[in-house]
Amino acid sequence: MKQDAKHLVSKCERCQKHSSFIHQPVEPLTTMLSPCPFTQWGMDIVGPFPVASGQRKFLLVAIDYFTEWVEAEPLACITEGKRFTIVAHPQSNGKVEVTNRILVQGIKRRLERVGGNWTEELTSVLWAYRTTPRGSTRESPFSLVYGTEAIIPAELGTPSHRIMNFSEECNRDLLKENLDLIEELREKAFIRMQ
Repeated sequence: MKQDAKHLVSKCERCQKHSSFIHQPVEPLTTMLSPCPFTQWGMDIVGPFPVASGQRKFLLVAIDYFTEWVEAEPLACITEGKRFTIVAHPQSNGKVEVTNRILVQGIKRRLERVGGNWTEELTSVLWAYRTTPRGSTRESPFSLVYGTEAIIPAELGTPSHRIMNFSEECNRDLLKENLDLIEELREKAFIRMQ
């Protein structure tokens, strides 16, 4: 009888939604596709990290499912407990989980090299993530948002064709042209994601 009750509760959607623990069987992660930028976001809390200035030890991470643009904010405390996934679809947070791992690895690598406070390294880690082409789209989140590739800090100090031939007027014209072509770039990225 105990097994029957357990089986019934594990299959009951209402029991799953209102239970304090997730008893739903584990399901494989699925890709969530969004047809256009900034319409669907995944969020997660990462941490605890070593306590930083302002007693911050957690990181709120949000990722746009289309462009893979990431925003992250250090937090001092979390008041809503540890369950942030919708019970009906816990497998849908996979992209955020992968992004969390990439960000944590980036923070650890930078701290090993330069030491210091993890919150001070967050901006550099986010910049690296946003300007690196993602495997699913073969485009960087930056290019899918702004329609052009970013000039990376290393390029600014090194004479390159792009920097040496920079002209404000030409840049303005190219940005307008890129904005006209951004929808085509996004459509190609969406096709690659499928």
